[in-house]
Amino acid sequence: MIELDANDAIARLLYGDVFFFGDRDYAAAAAEYQKALAIDATNSTAHLFSANALMRLNRADEARADIVAALSYNPVYENLYKILDTQPDAFGLRPPARHRFDPPIDGISNQHGFVAAQNDFVDIALTEHTAALSRLKYAARVKGKQ
Repeated sequence: MIELDANDAIARLLYGDVFFFGDRDYAAAAAEYQKALAIDATNSTAHLFSANALMRLNRADEARADIVAALSYNPVYENLYKILDTQPDAFGLRPPARHRFDPPIDGISNQHGFVAAQNDFVDIALTEHTAALSRLKYAARVKGKQ
């Protein structure tokens, strides 16, 4: 038997996948995904996995809340956008609008150390706070140059 680290969100996600894909026990999978979220509520993958399990349990309102949370914590979650683009009715949501993010002229760094260069149009996974702060700094620089 494999021991599970009770404080490892990724281990909880993988354990939930055993129930979801292996046993087709969606209630047990949802419980494991919720345990992962209890460890790391900002884990957008855990929110997506939880939403999938909740939809299988006919708990659509909770699933939609998880999708909204996943996009809140990771506004450029490419895998989730692929699902929403190819299966627009999957969660009963309208297709979300996607906006390009033009980084500030001198570049910024996200939480993973990626630096965006001048004039690059890149998707950067930022928390709402960090994104808002970046926009304010950029607006201040642009206003100062006028």
